[in-house]
Amino acid sequence: MNFLAALLQFIYNKKLLFYTITDIFFSTLGDISHRFESAYFKTFTQEWIISLARVLKHFFGILGFYFIPHIKIFNKAKIYFGSICSNIVIRTIALLFNNGVTPFIHMFINFFYATASTAKSDILQHEFLPKYRATAQSIIFFTKGVFMSLLMLLLGWLADAQGLLFAMSTLVILRVLGLLYAYIWRRLQQQ
Repeated sequence: MNFLAALLQFIYNKKLLFYTITDIFFSTLGDISHRFESAYFKTFTQEWIISLARVLKHFFGILGFYFIPHIKIFNKAKIYFGSICSNIVIRTIALLFNNGVTPFIHMFINFFYATASTAKSDILQHEFLPKYRATAQSIIFFTKGVFMSLLMLLLGWLADAQGLLFAMSTLVILRVLGLLYAYIWRRLQQQ
């Protein structure tokens, strides 16, 4: 019964549906990118440099979570999509370098991961009906897991066939297309 009621939340609440789909899409791409990064970085740098960049990346994530209360003056949607745009810019610059500097450019991604995930959580928590919040979150996590498994399999095959740079570039292109689609969807909803 709770499952059906939670599912109906997504159908009738268009804002919840919009942010749920964008969350599933962008966080899945982020998780996949994170999994592929080590293998990608190993193609042009040493293991200890990757480990150092990872430590710095987590430090920037902490800074992002620390900084979020100071930017709460902005609309949560602007913080969320501004963080996604910043993430795309950083990933694109890192791909253009494609050398030992790339892991250090990637360390800035976690700052925007922290701001995006906090803003997105605030938006979703506000949209969920309290009675079905846990079930709705479970539906999101299940869907995210299925989507991630399929996309990870496809991108793994693509990385083996075309190379890791091509797979990482594909992830950036998918982000840009997803952002464009989200913008168009949002504009249509506002009309």
